[in-house]
Amino acid sequence: MTMKLTFKPNHHPGEDVFENYAFDRLSEREAAHFEEHLLVCESCQSKFAEADEYIQVMKAATAAYVTEHNGSPPSRPRERGLRWNAAAAAILLLTCLTALLSWRTPSAEPRVVTLNAYRGTVSEAPSGRPLDLRIDFKDVPTAPGYRVEIVDATGRRVWFGGPPVRLAKGLSPGIYWVRLSTEGGEPLREFGLRAVRSN
Repeated sequence: MTMKLTFKPNHHPGEDVFENYAFDRLSEREAAHFEEHLLVCESCQSKFAEADEYIQVMKAATAAYVTEHNGSPPSRPRERGLRWNAAAAAILLLTCLTALLSWRTPSAEPRVVTLNAYRGTVSEAPSGRPLDLRIDFKDVPTAPGYRVEIVDATGRRVWFGGPPVRLAKGLSPGIYWVRLSTEGGEPLREFGLRAVRSN
C-alpha cells in the first residue's frame, strides 16, 4: 500500500513521510520527489537522520528480544509487558546514543556572514564551519516570499531554500554565488561569497 505525500514542492514534508520512506512505503514517484527535496534541504536531512537512527535502534531492540527468546513469540498474558520492556530498552538505548553523539561532536556556533550586492564586493567566510548567511535586503523589491540558491564556481547548486540561510556543514573552500529570487523565480540579487580555509 502506497502512502500519499503530505508536502508540496518547496515545502517541508511531514513526519509521516520520513517514516513511510524509511519503511519503503512510498511509491517510486513519491520517493523520487522526497529524495529530490532531501538533496537540497539540510533541515530535512537532519530530521531524516534522526528518524532513521530511531528506526534502526527499534529494529536492533526487536532483533535482540527475538534472539533472547529463541525466536518464539511471547505468550498472550505476557505479551503486553514484554513489548513494553522492549520499547523501554530501545528508548534507553536511543537516549544513551544521543548523549554520546552530543558529547563526541560539540556544536560549533555558526559564523554570521552578511552578504551585500555592491559591485565588486565578495564576502568571505571560513570553510568547513557552520554558517548563518545574512542577506542585505536594502533596496530589494518587496515580495511575499523569497528563495535562495547557492551555486559553486561551475554553476552546480549546493544549497536551495528560503531565508534564513543556515548551512550546518558550511562550505568547501572556493567561490560561490548566492542568488536571491522571488518564490516565482524572478531574479533579484546575486552575492559573491568566498569560502576560505581558516588557520
